[in-house]
Amino acid sequence: MMTQSTETVLTVKPRKVVEQMAAYSPPLEGRRQHTRLDFNENTVGFAHLYPAGLAVDAYTTYPEYETLIAKLAAYLNVPAKMLMLFNGSDEALAVIPNTFIDPKVDKALCCKPTFGMIAHNLTLAEAKTIEISLKPDLTFDLEAISTALATEKPKLAIFASPDNPTGAILSVEALLGWCKAYPETLFLLDEAYSNFMPEGFTSIPHVINTPNLVVSQTFSKAWAMAGLRLGYIVAHPQLIDWMKRVRSPYSVNMSAVETALKLLEHTTEIERNCQAIIERKTGFVEAIRAKGYTVSNGGGNFFLLNFGADAATFTQYCADRGLLVRNQSHQHLLQGYIRLSTGSEGENHQFLDMLDAWRNETALVFDLDDTLVDTSQSFDTVVAFLVRKYSQIPLGTKELAILRSEGGYNDDWDATEELLRRRNVTVEKAVIATEGQRVYLNLAKEVETLLLPLDLLAKLKKRYRLFLFTGRMRAEYDPIWAEELNPYFDAVFCSDDVPNLKKKPAPDYLNHIRSVFRLQHAWYVGNSVDDMACAVQAKFSALGVTKTNTADQLQQAGASLCVALATDLEKVLTP
Repeated sequence: MMTQSTETVLTVKPRKVVEQMAAYSPPLEGRRQHTRLDFNENTVGFAHLYPAGLAVDAYTTYPEYETLIAKLAAYLNVPAKMLMLFNGSDEALAVIPNTFIDPKVDKALCCKPTFGMIAHNLTLAEAKTIEISLKPDLTFDLEAISTALATEKPKLAIFASPDNPTGAILSVEALLGWCKAYPETLFLLDEAYSNFMPEGFTSIPHVINTPNLVVSQTFSKAWAMAGLRLGYIVAHPQLIDWMKRVRSPYSVNMSAVETALKLLEHTTEIERNCQAIIERKTGFVEAIRAKGYTVSNGGGNFFLLNFGADAATFTQYCADRGLLVRNQSHQHLLQGYIRLSTGSEGENHQFLDMLDAWRNETALVFDLDDTLVDTSQSFDTVVAFLVRKYSQIPLGTKELAILRSEGGYNDDWDATEELLRRRNVTVEKAVIATEGQRVYLNLAKEVETLLLPLDLLAKLKKRYRLFLFTGRMRAEYDPIWAEELNPYFDAVFCSDDVPNLKKKPAPDYLNHIRSVFRLQHAWYVGNSVDDMACAVQAKFSALGVTKTNTADQLQQAGASLCVALATDLEKVLTP
């Protein structure tokens, strides 16, 4: 058994009101063996109604903790006087600020993102909270933390390692260095997931000789007791004495105590179980990455899956089918991230099957012109040529773009006809189309270029079914792009492919695609207000590329998301 060093000096102080008050003194342990007429308990109880497994007096008598504390202290190799039980480690995270933070006076430091209850409890304690952002790679910013500790001199600093939800690991060397450099700051390290880490990971052994360090752990995770609410801290005895003045004396119930005592008789099995979970996690992460997803794999039994703009939709998709994951998009730095726990082999396969089902029922439907392909030197040039030819009046610099932004002129021959009409020139639509196609086909192969690299299309295809729906007629698409683009798409639809279906902005073709291919969710990616209107009417998610219209114009037309370039789809859909 390790003993506390006589050289440690505690300089941390509690709130003044806590220092001045006496702790509540509950009855002594060992009462269950006596006739109990001292504490107003119902000593008879309802033996026939209690769940099996506990003696009747475990229900009718106030809880006793000495036996569990002794066995847990032996397991952790710390003195029993340095151990304190809580109703889950959540209670510890609430009691500690309320023990040491003088409201509206003392400063506290934590990181973001982190376990939500940390900042929540600091707010309730009315601490002046300093939040240090993790780095973009979701690791601790040690330099920024060190600077804040030196300049702000917080009364309390709280970290979690592995952190939740990021899995970030705080080095023991950095933590102990801070404890030594700032003895008047109390450091709380939440190690809820330390059992899933390599042997020797925990900082508990260092508490013995580090009086301003508190380590909290829980039975909720590795010990599978989340429903019974049992956690504990290891800390300097004086710190524990002060915390006992704040904590409810009987916050841990006897069912949790008795279950923990049973589990402590089988620690080897617990450890094997944790190792098996981490081994499953490794395979689980590899299988998800093989499907084209980016995973941030930190410590603990969980990880982050970057699902991009579909994070919320996919989370609901899973829930509707009986599988729960946690969308973290509301968190700092975690837009698009979903947090997954490692489950059983069967549960993990269920999630992998869910990814496959999602991919089969989810699509990206692309517009072609000025979304996938730059037509500024082809169709735009042809329109300008036709307008000048038939009206003798040149096309203004932004005249075509302004017309398209009005909506209803997605088809270039419709746009040409309208531009001529506004010049008081009438030309039959068939004449415009015939002449326009002839000029276009002679020009397009030389000047049209892809806006989206083919390797990015291949990457997107791993995550989504891909379709192409263009306002072009088939005779304008096939000679130029069919050979190069068709292999990447499940199907390609031109405006004259299906009889009786109206052209954009009517939703007919998108409705047709959804019905034929049984899609549950789809994006329509386009660059025009007509594209956005088409998507909205078909109840597709509208994603605007701001090549020819502004983000404001596309959003007013219904875009739920806008990107500057088609290549930006990689950031928002397959990050």
